[in-house]
Amino acid sequence: MREFTFDLQYEPWVDGLAGLFVEHEDLLVRSLNAPANGWYWRLARATGPADALEGLEGLRTEDDVSAAQLDVDAALTIHHDVIERAARRRVFYSFVQDPGGQTVHGLIAQRFQPGVVVETVRQGDSQHWRLLLRPGETVGEFHDELVDRLREGVTFRMGAIRDATMWREQADPGDLPEEQRRAVRAAVKAGYYESPRAATLDEIAAHLGIPRSTLSYRLRKAEAHLARAFATTDGQDIE
Repeated sequence: MREFTFDLQYEPWVDGLAGLFVEHEDLLVRSLNAPANGWYWRLARATGPADALEGLEGLRTEDDVSAAQLDVDAALTIHHDVIERAARRRVFYSFVQDPGGQTVHGLIAQRFQPGVVVETVRQGDSQHWRLLLRPGETVGEFHDELVDRLREGVTFRMGAIRDATMWREQADPGDLPEEQRRAVRAAVKAGYYESPRAATLDEIAAHLGIPRSTLSYRLRKAEAHLARAFATTDGQDIE
């Protein structure tokens, strides 16, 4: 199987969803679907602050829109439902009828053989797309039409075409408590995980306004969570 990746970048004024993601940088949505000609289903797992999730749920369930629309006036029949709610998590199910190929998913169904699997990850102003394709597929026609039909304020960035690898659920930082997320984010931004390290725990703790011991504890807890998540999703026995 082959893998085709690309990114779509959204200006915050494109639509309500774009503005929400830019406003709440901690909001992260992973989705999986298998588009067919004329329709597609989508399962999306969202993690982030409660107010961001409430805003996302409102946009998903109250507005008859699809984030993947190529035309703001697209004639789509859309059904959204929330199938899981938690303090920092939502799981959405969507069913979209798109007979005219007026969404990115609809265009994928039209331009590739049946059986394509699509994974997306959206955070901030960017949405990363991964397409799992059957051998022999070419992407030129899809690429040209997609770029030509993108809405104003949406930019295409080419990724890669390669053999498919590492198709598994990834460790999700959205599952971490907020204080651990802030600690990890600050450490990464400061270069703590670079080699050699560009910052010390004392410097990062001072920036966050917390004791060094507290920062160290939060980083250890976060690292342990992410390591366990990785080990349990790579198909290997860790015992």
